[in-house]
Amino acid sequence: QAAQADKLLPIAEKLGCSVANLSLAWVISNPDVSTAIFGASSVQQVYDNLKAIEVRDKLYAPTV
Repeated sequence: QAAQADKLLPIAEKLGCSVANLSLAWVISNPDVSTAIFGASSVQQVYDNLKAIEVRDKLYAPTV
């Protein structure tokens, strides 16, 4: 599983985010998902998780 997750690193780097942000962005971009529940043990983790919204917009943005 770790090897599969490592394959996401180049995509996350290209989008300027962490793999966690990329994963959350993918989940919230799925039209069949109504709610994404994430855990956080600090306020900073909440802010970091919210960055997934910005990443979601980059996932399907047209590239020039």
